[in-house]
Amino acid sequence: MSKGNPENLIPVRSKNEARKKGKNGGIASGVSRRKKSAEKDCIKMLLNLPIIITKDDVKGKLVNLGVDEEYCTNEMLIAFKLFSLAVGGDLNAIKYIDERTDKNPMLEIKRDELEIKRREIELKEATIQNTNTNVGILADVLEALKNAKNDVEQ
Repeated sequence: MSKGNPENLIPVRSKNEARKKGKNGGIASGVSRRKKSAEKDCIKMLLNLPIIITKDDVKGKLVNLGVDEEYCTNEMLIAFKLFSLAVGGDLNAIKYIDERTDKNPMLEIKRDELEIKRREIELKEATIQNTNTNVGILADVLEALKNAKNDVEQ
């Protein structure tokens, strides 16, 4: 969605101009997507590198806690620091950890609501199926009655 004042927009004068602006916008969008993707890949690579140097010996602390040395990456370092903040009482760190580990009460409520809706749909489908079966049985009984009436009349 564009930002700014719609009154400042300059209308497109021709189909060719619209096509050219659309093409340029698409090219710029592709460049932007590739740049964001490259940045994301760089961050992932840095996070997966092993911990080399820290101010305090976090790698040693992680190993003492039972973490294999091969799992002592920068990502683990960040997680450990975040955990340390949470243990120290930082409410934002606690909230962040809760959200990332699916311990968010709102997420649990949403999951429960979805489960209830799923069960309601299953119940409705079963009711419809039973109704269809009952209609089929009634149609068979009606047909049998008609046949019996025709047999009696003959």
